[in-house]
Amino acid sequence: DDQFFGAYTQELYPMLRGFLIELFDGTKRPPVEIILGGSLGWGKSTMAGLGLSYFAYRIGCLRDPHSFFHLMPGAKIVIGVYSVSIAQAQDTIFGKMITWFDSSPFFQANMRRDRRWNARISLQGTPLQIITGSRAVHAIGKDLIAFALDEANFINAKNTVAEDQGLAYDIYNNAQKRLKSRFGTQDDSGDVAGMVWLISSKRSKASFLENHTKTVKKDIEKGVTRLLDYARWDVEPGLET
Repeated sequence: DDQFFGAYTQELYPMLRGFLIELFDGTKRPPVEIILGGSLGWGKSTMAGLGLSYFAYRIGCLRDPHSFFHLMPGAKIVIGVYSVSIAQAQDTIFGKMITWFDSSPFFQANMRRDRRWNARISLQGTPLQIITGSRAVHAIGKDLIAFALDEANFINAKNTVAEDQGLAYDIYNNAQKRLKSRFGTQDDSGDVAGMVWLISSKRSKASFLENHTKTVKKDIEKGVTRLLDYARWDVEPGLET
């Protein structure tokens, strides 16, 4: 719908549109973690940005988000966008989100972005704050409800694969702990009210995303984690291998 982000998503591949509709259709508990792997150019960052933006929209529509999530009144509810550097995070997912929020009639009328800040996104009338980061410390002390880790296999181009895997794990582990401690359920189900997007093209069989995917194999089988691992020709109509 052009009242929201429709003007920017008309060219979204039908398969990806279908996945986002399924992800948020409300008939069943969505996965806590979405892993987007495979080749370059099939829409991984766009998917994650749209997912996080819609997540922000739903929180902004709550009458009292703090009461709903059992948080202290006045606290910021944070969505994190992490990447190989803060500049990279701002140029990809975060930058797209700014463009979408600033040109959406709905958000302009109801949850206008505070344009005094470009290093973070604050949506007026909501406790939401969307931040960027490139290190584990950027998650500390935050009421983090959702995050994306973009280019998880390429945290620092100067590093070895093993070094990058360690840095990516530190960011993921610290952010995940924040999410679970603030927004985990009080029962034994292990459910989390938040959402995690892990995104990267392939670097090697030993890189963070490949190893993490093996670690969460059982969660993938149960649907707690969703794995989308495509080449561009898998999702773009008319392309052939």
